[in-house]
Amino acid sequence: MMPALRFSRVFLLFVSALSFNLLAQTPPKEGAATIAGVVTLNGEPMRNVVVTVQAINSYGSSQPVPPRAKTDANGRFRIAGIAAGQYTIGALASAFVTEGNQLNQSGFGIQGKTISVANGETIENLELTLKRGCVITGRVTGASGEPLIETTIQLSQINSAGQSTPWRPPMNTVSSSMMYRTDDRGVYRIYGLPPGKYKVSVGVPVRANAFTMRTSRTYIPETFHPDTNDEALAKVIELEEGQEASDVDIKTAEAVKAYEISGRVVDAETGQPVAGTSLAFGTFNQDGRMMGYTSGARTDAKGEFQILGARPGRHGIFIENREGKTDFYSEPAAVEIIDSDVAGVEVRARHGVSISGTVVIEGTNDPAVLARRSQISLEASFSSTAAFTGARTGKVGADGSFRVVGLPPGKVRLSGYSQLFKASLLRVERNGVPLKTREFEIRPGEQVKDIRIVYGYGEGIVRGQVKIIGAELPEGIRLSVNLRRTENHTFGLVPALLDERRHFIIKDLVPGQYEVRLQYGVTGKPTNEMVTKIFPRLAAVKQLVTVSDGIETQTSLTVDLSQEK
Repeated sequence: MMPALRFSRVFLLFVSALSFNLLAQTPPKEGAATIAGVVTLNGEPMRNVVVTVQAINSYGSSQPVPPRAKTDANGRFRIAGIAAGQYTIGALASAFVTEGNQLNQSGFGIQGKTISVANGETIENLELTLKRGCVITGRVTGASGEPLIETTIQLSQINSAGQSTPWRPPMNTVSSSMMYRTDDRGVYRIYGLPPGKYKVSVGVPVRANAFTMRTSRTYIPETFHPDTNDEALAKVIELEEGQEASDVDIKTAEAVKAYEISGRVVDAETGQPVAGTSLAFGTFNQDGRMMGYTSGARTDAKGEFQILGARPGRHGIFIENREGKTDFYSEPAAVEIIDSDVAGVEVRARHGVSISGTVVIEGTNDPAVLARRSQISLEASFSSTAAFTGARTGKVGADGSFRVVGLPPGKVRLSGYSQLFKASLLRVERNGVPLKTREFEIRPGEQVKDIRIVYGYGEGIVRGQVKIIGAELPEGIRLSVNLRRTENHTFGLVPALLDERRHFIIKDLVPGQYEVRLQYGVTGKPTNEMVTKIFPRLAAVKQLVTVSDGIETQTSLTVDLSQEK
């Protein structure tokens, strides 16, 4: 009996130890991370402030509603149930600015701090610093001094390099878009702005194209504060924290006449009118290339169209078929406007080629995942000999089949955006042969039916950090990392930002070998030391990692800034 009893005890001890090890190696439950900290203003805690986190890459978050919490009497907050990933965390305070960056790729994200969170991780004592927002206010009047009512204000921000870009307000600093409209007195007041340099204007911008997109015969050219149509002569409004710039008034120039372009769209082969076709229109620059274009016109039952709002210049009118609703395409019909309307323009529609095939997902047989292929958006872009570019989109069925129509012959580049979690584009095949790039040639009249777009499904994670040794990184240099699959560098590029700790995390990776490479950028003009010493060292930092499904791989990138190197 004793040997049997001893064996039972040993077996039980073995099972207990095995159970303990299995529990110890079980990864934390997804969505089990926590971020806690405090919100302050001038060093004092702010109570009853809502704090929220927003996924920097929305496809990497399984949480459709951003988690949020409200600060207590001591300004403290705690947000639990966060999935692993990279986030921007900021306070929702309309008249205040959360110190940090606006990092959401769409340009409409919240402003705050970047934070990388691993499964089950708890980050304590994160401080969010609020600054009182700046204000710009003034009055807009017409050439005769009358107030311009319900006129939209255009605000542009000047970066450290002196470049002017349209201002996109972060979601957590603005409570109403109405502040960008003048009232019945012609007065506007824009608040919640971060410190910086700004230009203010009203009227129709001339930068994008030469169409006003108005239904009237006149328009007001873009006028900058105080009263100039030349952006180079616009007065720069420079604001510090909490500062208000008043009397930023604008007196516009006289309204200018706009012209009409009319004509019809016909089938180039039959000469018959093409009804119900959408048109786009743009302006050619001095080099003969189109400076973007605008959609909005549509042919009637007779194939006729009218476009109102053209300014003097050389324009192009063509079929806009981005969603691929018909198989027609056209080259731009050139139109020259001097000082009168232009009629009788003929746009010749031609039957385009098509691309069809199948989207497959490797790495899973889950029917629910495979059915979500319909959430993948495919785009075929092309560059025409007429010096303009275009694109067509195609829908993917639940069975993975797709078709893109209305393409002109020539080179076509395929790309896709997936809302599938844990899926990434691996390769594109034509007739069973993987393409080295996403670009291939289609001949006139050809109907390509042998395209296979392959996505991979994975749950691998790479978590790491960047270490700077030997010296401090010069101010103004921004670091990030990216991962590339070593199997095919054309596909599988995944970027990642660094948080304040210089940590990063990338999840939902397909198993395989990746190269982790350090990326850098600079605010303003780089110094000679940056160009000759710092940048070459940053560019040389890379690391190979092997990603396994369901496993977290840790890595570290070290930058040595020692003088003796």
